Amino acid sequence: MGWSDDLRIGIKSIDDQHQSLFDCFSRLKAARLDPERKTALLVTIIELGDYANIHFFMEEGIMRASHYPLLEEHLAEHQAFSAAIDQLREKSADNGAFDEAVGLLEDWLSRHIGGSDQKFSEHYRTSPAHSVS
Repeated sequence: MGWSDDLRIGIKSIDDQHQSLFDCFSRLKAARLDPERKTALLVTIIELGDYANIHFFMEEGIMRASHYPLLEEHLAEHQAFSAAIDQLREKSADNGAFDEAVGLLEDWLSRHIGGSDQKFSEHYRTSPAHSVS
């Protein structure tokens, strides 16, 4: 699974951040081969959580500016992802944490960016706040 142009939502700053999340996913998968796997996993999970928080802040601001009607649902997805990342941080030393992290991120990238963010993209393209990006 990797970044593709069909995942673009049409807001360059957000699309660039989404690409960075895919890059983080690639690093996470590569961590499986690292001799210091547990450390690499923890570092990648921390990086992912920090980057996601910055991304969510920016994306949510654009959603508010465009009066996105599904904002509350979208915020709930962001909050659920952040909570899942926090749980992974706590148990990153567990043997199953790696597979759980890969599964979480794979699902998030396909379902959220490929689904929920695409719904926002449809709204944004017709919004008067379109010039926000």
